[in-house]
Amino acid sequence: MNDIVKAIGYAFLVYACALFLSLLDENLFGASDVNANQASINTLYEVAPIPAILLTCLVAPIIEEFIFRYFIFKPISKKSTVLAFIVTGLTFGLIHMISTFSSFIETHDTAVLLNDLRSLVQYVAAGLLFAYIYHKTHKLYMNILAHMFYNTIVTVIMFVYLGTIPAKITNIQTSSDSVSFQLNVNQEYSESFNVTEVKIYDDDNLISHSLEGNQSVYTVNGLVEDTKYNIKVTYTYETYNVLGELEEVEESITTYVYTY
Repeated sequence: MNDIVKAIGYAFLVYACALFLSLLDENLFGASDVNANQASINTLYEVAPIPAILLTCLVAPIIEEFIFRYFIFKPISKKSTVLAFIVTGLTFGLIHMISTFSSFIETHDTAVLLNDLRSLVQYVAAGLLFAYIYHKTHKLYMNILAHMFYNTIVTVIMFVYLGTIPAKITNIQTSSDSVSFQLNVNQEYSESFNVTEVKIYDDDNLISHSLEGNQSVYTVNGLVEDTKYNIKVTYTYETYNVLGELEEVEESITTYVYTY
């Protein structure tokens, strides 16, 4: 029981560090888009939530702790503890950027690469902290428990977030010259929800298409092949503010797609 309490404490330590670095990054460089690794996880949670939970909260922590702490950190630390921390932290961070690097090889989009690399610091920090836990306790099961609890904390927060956002862009389909998608509206806001603008444009804003709001499926044709397009949906909805007063709020969500 004592080890479980310690593992939970370690999990919150890792989460607090990740949150601090995330807020620091946003304060220094502004808001960033979701990185490719997290976007893949979010999609998996939406498509197959139960397998995603099992993979994220149970399977991944066991595999990652065996690889990074037992097979990498432990043998290297016998020769140099500092080197073990450096190698483990970097490899742990870089392995979580595989989706980013794969996407860059396909698209050569430097802006997306730089956006995603901002998350590397958080992944490396997490790798260093998990290495510290193993170095301090010499108990692999403690690392596995802490990692499981950490991923569970993140998963719960993500589900809460996904359940409270007013709308999200889903079911994106692309071809060489067209893009279609749906807008999934949270039932809590459905009565007052109103789309005011839907815009699809390229990074240089040379090609821009505005669509009518409040459709079940949005489709735009006549696009250029092998091009990145941004999708921006602006909408309004009613919600209660901190004073308990009902007010209309305007927000927008964005994502990007590639024609092929």
